This record gives sequence, structure tokens and C-alpha cells, in this order.
Amino acid sequence: MKGNKVLTLLVMAVFLAISVVACGENSSQENNNITSINSPDDQNDDLKQGESSFTGIELLRRDGGGDVTVDIMFLNPIENFTDKLAFKVNMNTHSVDLAAIDVSEHAVLVNSNGKELEGSFIWDIIDSTSHHPWGYLEIEMPERDFLEDIAYIELRLIDMAEIPEMSFIWEKEFIKP
Repeated sequence: MKGNKVLTLLVMAVFLAISVVACGENSSQENNNITSINSPDDQNDDLKQGESSFTGIELLRRDGGGDVTVDIMFLNPIENFTDKLAFKVNMNTHSVDLAAIDVSEHAVLVNSNGKELEGSFIWDIIDSTSHHPWGYLEIEMPERDFLEDIAYIELRLIDMAEIPEMSFIWEKEFIKP
């Protein structure tokens, strides 16, 4: 009887240790996704490292609500895109299935002059785990006047994951018309 209790405790301890290690790997992997744009496991050939003085972290913005956190990195200042505006989106929760969300259906791009772009975003999910999905949100490069003479651009995610609105703003210094 005593041997069964010890064995049960040992099995529970091993399970707990495996769970802790697995959660630690997820957190580490998630952090790598946020700050590392061209990690070796990226499968998106369209994202090639460009010349830039930006390291990436200054392009990262965070918002969320409830149990959901969303980190978005504006990629254009560090990538060689001329045909699109691109954002790397990392979502994090332990309560809802975020992988089922099509981020493009919730995205609106606004400039400081009040002009809006919506409806033509493309969501390319790379990692579709339900609690830590990430991918690329892209929109065709807007007309030149959308990016000229502005103070900032703002990416809004509207009514996503039961959050009325999330806002991510990049100032003029990161925008090239």
C-alpha cells in the first residue's frame, strides 16, 4: 500500500516536471517569435532581411484585454517591401482558441489624417497553436498620399477575441512613403 502511494507521488512529480518544462519551452518559443523576425524556422520566403538601422524591438507594439495579449511588429522598416505593408502578429492566451481567428477580418489601418484602409488584408498564420498562434498580416501598399505628411499609422483590431478594439501605433520615423 505504501509502495503504491510512493509510485503515485513519483508519477505525479514526473508529470508536473514535464508540464513545467513544456510551458517554459512555449514561453521561450513565443518570445523568440516576437523579437526574431527571420528565425531559421520561418517558412515565409517573402520575408528577406533588409538593410536597416532598426533592430526590431522598437517596432513592437502590445495591446490586449482580459486574458488575451497581442504583440505586433511593423516589418516594413527592416524588410525590403515595396508592394505591401506587413506586420508580424503574435497572440497569447490560456483561455480561448486564438488560432481560429482570421485577423484580417478585424484589421483596419488608419493614418494620423483619419484616412482608413480595411477589407483587403491577408492573414498568413504560421503557427496555429490555439493559445500562442502567430503569423503575418499584410495589405497591398496604399497610395503614396496615405503615407505622406502624416504623424503616424495605426493598426486597429476591431471586435477580436471579445475585445472591442486594440490599437497599435507606429510614429512617422518608422514610415517611408
